[in-house]
Amino acid sequence: MDLRHFHLRDLNGPVSHLAMSTRPSNDENYAFVTVSEGNQGTMVMFYQWKSCLSRAPEHIHQLTLQGAVVTCLAVSPDGRTILIGQRDGTTTVWDGVEHNDCPTHNGEVLSLLAVDDERFVSGGTDNTAKVWARNPTNGSPHNVHTFEHGGQVGSLAIIRRAEASILVTGWSRGITGGGISLFSLDDYEHVSDVIQDAPVRSVIASPNSNQLAVVLPDGLRLLNMTQNFSLEENHQLYVAGAVRSLQYAPDGRHIVVRHGEDSISIHNPLNAGEWIYTWHIQVPNAANEMRSIAFGKSSQWLVTPALQGVRVFDLQHWCGLDLEEPTPPEPEPSFEDPSLPDYEFTTGLREVVEQSASIFSYRYYLVDNSKAMLEGGGVVVSNGQFCPVSRWRDLSETLRKHAALLNKMNLPAEIRFVNASAGFDTTAIQIGNRAANRQESIQRLDRCLSGTPTGRNLLVTWLGQIADDVEERVGQNQGESGVFTGLVILTGDKPADGGRNELEDAVRTLEQKGVTIVIRLCTNDSKVQGGSGQWLVTSMLYVLLIFVLLKGFYRSIRGSSIHTLSNDQDEARRVTRHHPWLSYKSSLHFAREFSLCYNPLLAKLGTAMIPKEDLCDFLLCVFGGDGIPLLSDDNQDEYIRSIETANTNAQEVFDPLQGRESPWIDVGKLRKKYFGWLA
Repeated sequence: MDLRHFHLRDLNGPVSHLAMSTRPSNDENYAFVTVSEGNQGTMVMFYQWKSCLSRAPEHIHQLTLQGAVVTCLAVSPDGRTILIGQRDGTTTVWDGVEHNDCPTHNGEVLSLLAVDDERFVSGGTDNTAKVWARNPTNGSPHNVHTFEHGGQVGSLAIIRRAEASILVTGWSRGITGGGISLFSLDDYEHVSDVIQDAPVRSVIASPNSNQLAVVLPDGLRLLNMTQNFSLEENHQLYVAGAVRSLQYAPDGRHIVVRHGEDSISIHNPLNAGEWIYTWHIQVPNAANEMRSIAFGKSSQWLVTPALQGVRVFDLQHWCGLDLEEPTPPEPEPSFEDPSLPDYEFTTGLREVVEQSASIFSYRYYLVDNSKAMLEGGGVVVSNGQFCPVSRWRDLSETLRKHAALLNKMNLPAEIRFVNASAGFDTTAIQIGNRAANRQESIQRLDRCLSGTPTGRNLLVTWLGQIADDVEERVGQNQGESGVFTGLVILTGDKPADGGRNELEDAVRTLEQKGVTIVIRLCTNDSKVQGGSGQWLVTSMLYVLLIFVLLKGFYRSIRGSSIHTLSNDQDEARRVTRHHPWLSYKSSLHFAREFSLCYNPLLAKLGTAMIPKEDLCDFLLCVFGGDGIPLLSDDNQDEYIRSIETANTNAQEVFDPLQGRESPWIDVGKLRKKYFGWLA
């Protein structure tokens, strides 16, 4: 699984803070600490966690702080000491058994940093950063040095180099004052001020201590540092919404940013903070204000708070990150690239998607960014559940997944937004092997999708332009065979530049040019969806995936039939209504979507029951291989046994409709549906 959700017992509420040690306290166990607040007080839980994070952490100690409001949390590198900062100026130092309450600041404790196993630094609203050392006899801390600042110290980091250990403080005064100051932790002298006259909301240091990530009012910046601790370069990262927390991966090759209401982005700090991946998580109620993220021993595992526990993301598979070599060469993109997100594809579904890459050699994406996209009705799958979201969010996640896979498979495509308002432009974003700079293209797409849709839907005008472009492509490809071009149209309302007749005329014009139309609905509003196979969806949100046949030799894909796909949730209901024996996984839905429904069996799943004579072909599409024989009157038992074997060999994956992991096929229901008898 790319995502693990561990329910932690005895929590007093949602997890608001978490922290993990940087090295094991014993054997392979790392210290892991959570804070939850509720009616029974503030509860701090001390766990041991195996480095692989494959199982839930083992609870070993618990500390309840009555009346305390925790503001920050830190763990010593060896995992033996927990530091708990509080709103009343107290820092609690806890070793899992005994705890000492130390009055550290005349005001709120805003930040904590474990320098080593014996010293820590605290920052507070009293405009100071203080260095503390633990008494070796009783463990109580005493103040070693105090650094005065011109504002409250809200963030702390450390630069470790052979010649010195440098404390980095981020401080702010009102909305205009503040900066980043550097101090020696050896002689406690002031070293330099890296940033001045700008309030710093957060600062962290890279593992190699050559870079600082800083949150300023104008966004997130990466500061490359010279050997003498001066600023060398300054790069800005583009993320949507306020930055809530950020963390470098242990290998320093990625930085994870939690921003906005529910977004997590991954960037490459080694290449000016280039964007790599963004996903969204549903964190209900108080946990939506989560202020912490952490990595395990490996850069592969990212831990975030959840409502009653924690989530662990496998970044290598979730986002397709390559975590093996420090500076990997860019491989020749292919579907067999092990870094490719597999979306839990079975062998058969991977073959379906791979074959579609050879069938459709070019794709357009036309995106309606009109105001109607802000309305509700969208659905995304998060933490194993269907979550209602806006239509724009639904389509954004879909388009991001398409763009990521197009890039990985090296497929040419371009994306256009229909409105030039609100920071959007209509210049094509080139994807795949059409892009001169793929990373820059993905960053631009991410910035657009992080924007706010507004304006009008000019769908009819754009359909006319696409028709002209299709005709030009036909002329350019005269005499070629096997060439298909795809047009993906994402829209959120009736056209503002024409009525039903004008829209139908525009679509029929494309039909006359050899166009196959697939409608992918991103809302479960029944008024929007209408009946399957209709020429026109009456209004609201729908997605047309239009594919143009240009002198191709795939004669089986011809005509102007229309296939309709809904969002994951509604399509799962439609499919299982006809096929109650089939577990409709998200991977099957995405395979149908990305393969452009070129396979008629996949295209018609939601409209009619698969005929018995086509069942074998469909199962081969799902499972792959050749282990299922053709059905005849003499081999029904062998046929069923082969299905059971393929079903058993296929990995169970999460089914959001059922809310659990399950096999692909309920063989008993399949027997009853097609043969009228049960096992």
